[in-house]
Amino acid sequence: MSVYRENIEAFIQVYQSGLIPEPDQQDLRKLVVNLPENNAKICDEIENWLKVETRGRVLTAYEEKLKAIIAAEKENNEIVLGPGKIRPNTSPNEPDETLKEQLTNAIQPASTTSNQSSEEDE
Repeated sequence: MSVYRENIEAFIQVYQSGLIPEPDQQDLRKLVVNLPENNAKICDEIENWLKVETRGRVLTAYEEKLKAIIAAEKENNEIVLGPGKIRPNTSPNEPDETLKEQLTNAIQPASTTSNQSSEEDE
């Protein structure tokens, strides 16, 4: 797993844990709309979002999840199935979501369609 994938996966897990309060969730929904395609820049956006002083608890949870993901990767490192010593996340017949899509889908699963329909009404 790449460093970027580990970081984004850790953040998705924290988001899905319900630890992030609703006002911050709204802020994240706005953030993911304008995410860049570049994985490094996405990670920078996440880190900048976490730097807000009131999000210390979320930052701590993120760091713990990231450590757990890295530890699990090291533990499972002997199971190598793909080039570059990477286990594929999907089967060969399934399309692989980009990290941006994974983050966006985790944060905006239902609101994406409601946003599109409200934009069409304008």
